[in-house]
Amino acid sequence: MTSQEQAELLFKKHEELTGDQVAKSEYEQHARAEREKMAKLRALRLARDATAPATKRNRSQDDGKNQRA
Repeated sequence: MTSQEQAELLFKKHEELTGDQVAKSEYEQHARAEREKMAKLRALRLARDATAPATKRNRSQDDGKNQRA
């Protein structure tokens, strides 16, 4: 194998590794953004539920339990 071929092989391996790193980085970025969005929505839902009137909250929870077929 000539030095030219070895250099090309080394360059291709480097490109593959770099491409994998970029893809992994993008994947992790999207996953982190998704987790942050879910946490924000969860906090908003919990805040909304905490401020809801107790009677309405209790009624909605009991509706599914008290219904019989």
